[in-house]
Amino acid sequence: MRRLFWVALGAAAGVVIVRLVKKQAQAFTPSGIGRSLSGLGDSVKAFAEDVRAGMAEREYELSAALHDDKGGDPETLRHLLEDDEPEARDPRQVGRDQEQGPR
Repeated sequence: MRRLFWVALGAAAGVVIVRLVKKQAQAFTPSGIGRSLSGLGDSVKAFAEDVRAGMAEREYELSAALHDDKGGDPETLRHLLEDDEPEARDPRQVGRDQEQGPR
Protein backbone atom coordinates (compact mmCIF):
# COMPACT_ATOMS: atom_id res chain seq x y z
CA MET A 1 0.00 0.00 0.00
CA ARG A 2 2.86 2.41 0.79
CA ARG A 3 4.51 1.82 -2.54
CA LEU A 4 1.28 2.48 -4.40
CA PHE A 5 0.87 5.77 -2.50
CA TRP A 6 4.39 6.93 -3.42
CA VAL A 7 3.98 5.87 -7.05
CA ALA A 8 0.71 7.81 -7.29
CA LEU A 9 2.26 10.83 -5.59
CA GLY A 10 5.25 10.74 -7.97
CA ALA A 11 2.98 10.45 -11.01
CA ALA A 12 0.84 13.38 -9.86
CA ALA A 13 3.93 15.50 -9.19
CA GLY A 14 5.28 14.56 -12.62
CA VAL A 15 2.07 15.62 -14.33
CA VAL A 16 2.04 18.95 -12.50
CA ILE A 17 5.70 19.63 -13.34
CA VAL A 18 5.23 18.74 -17.02
CA ARG A 19 2.22 21.06 -17.29
CA LEU A 20 4.14 23.94 -15.67
CA VAL A 21 7.14 23.42 -17.95
CA LYS A 22 4.91 23.36 -21.04
CA LYS A 23 3.23 26.58 -19.93
CA GLN A 24 6.59 28.30 -19.45
CA ALA A 25 7.89 26.97 -22.78
CA GLN A 26 4.79 28.34 -24.53
CA ALA A 27 5.72 31.84 -23.32
CA PHE A 28 8.95 31.65 -25.36
CA THR A 29 7.36 30.67 -28.66
CA PRO A 30 6.73 33.39 -31.27
CA SER A 31 3.01 33.49 -30.50
CA GLY A 32 3.68 33.66 -26.74
CA ILE A 33 6.13 36.52 -27.21
CA GLY A 34 3.62 38.29 -29.45
CA ARG A 35 0.92 38.06 -26.78
CA SER A 36 3.20 39.47 -24.10
CA LEU A 37 4.37 42.30 -26.36
CA SER A 38 0.81 43.24 -27.27
CA GLY A 39 0.02 43.44 -23.56
CA LEU A 40 3.08 45.64 -23.07
CA GLY A 41 1.96 47.95 -25.89
CA ASP A 42 -1.45 48.36 -24.29
CA SER A 43 0.17 49.19 -20.95
CA VAL A 44 2.44 51.80 -22.52
CA LYS A 45 -0.53 53.35 -24.34
CA ALA A 46 -2.54 53.57 -21.11
CA PHE A 47 0.43 55.12 -19.29
CA ALA A 48 0.88 57.73 -22.04
CA GLU A 49 -2.81 58.63 -21.85
CA ASP A 50 -2.57 59.05 -18.07
CA VAL A 51 0.48 61.29 -18.47
CA ARG A 52 -1.28 63.43 -21.08
CA ALA A 53 -4.33 63.78 -18.83
CA GLY A 54 -2.13 64.82 -15.89
CA MET A 55 -0.26 67.32 -18.06
CA ALA A 56 -3.51 68.85 -19.28
CA GLU A 57 -4.83 69.12 -15.74
CA ARG A 58 -1.62 70.76 -14.49
CA GLU A 59 -1.54 73.12 -17.47
CA TYR A 60 -5.11 74.16 -16.72
CA GLU A 61 -4.22 74.84 -13.06
CA LEU A 62 -1.23 76.97 -14.01
CA SER A 63 -3.13 78.79 -16.72
CA ALA A 64 -6.01 79.53 -14.36
CA ALA A 65 -3.62 80.88 -11.74
CA LEU A 66 -1.70 83.04 -14.21
CA HIS A 67 -4.73 84.41 -16.04
CA ASP A 68 -6.79 85.10 -12.95
CA ASP A 69 -8.88 88.30 -13.28
CA LYS A 70 -7.46 89.50 -9.95
CA GLY A 71 -3.96 89.40 -11.32
CA GLY A 72 -3.06 86.24 -9.45
CA ASP A 73 -1.94 85.99 -5.85
CA PRO A 74 1.89 85.80 -5.82
CA GLU A 75 1.86 83.28 -2.96
CA THR A 76 -0.53 81.00 -4.89
CA LEU A 77 1.58 81.29 -8.01
CA ARG A 78 4.74 80.46 -6.06
CA HIS A 79 3.01 77.42 -4.53
CA LEU A 80 1.88 76.18 -7.96
CA LEU A 81 5.29 76.59 -9.52
CA GLU A 82 7.30 75.02 -6.66
CA ASP A 83 8.33 71.39 -6.73
CA ASP A 84 6.07 69.50 -4.30
CA GLU A 85 8.40 66.51 -4.02
CA PRO A 86 12.00 67.54 -3.30
CA GLU A 87 13.13 63.90 -3.27
CA ALA A 88 12.09 63.64 -6.94
CA ARG A 89 14.84 66.11 -7.85
CA ASP A 90 18.27 65.04 -8.96
CA PRO A 91 20.22 64.12 -5.79
CA ARG A 92 23.35 65.77 -7.19
CA GLN A 93 21.46 69.06 -7.46
CA VAL A 94 20.13 68.80 -3.89
CA GLY A 95 23.70 68.71 -2.58
CA ARG A 96 24.60 71.80 -4.62
CA ASP A 97 21.56 73.66 -3.28
CA GLN A 98 22.66 72.98 0.28
CA GLU A 99 26.22 74.13 -0.42
CA GLN A 100 25.06 77.40 -1.97
CA GLY A 101 22.83 78.26 0.95
CA PRO A 102 19.63 80.33 0.78
CA ARG A 103 18.99 82.35 -2.32
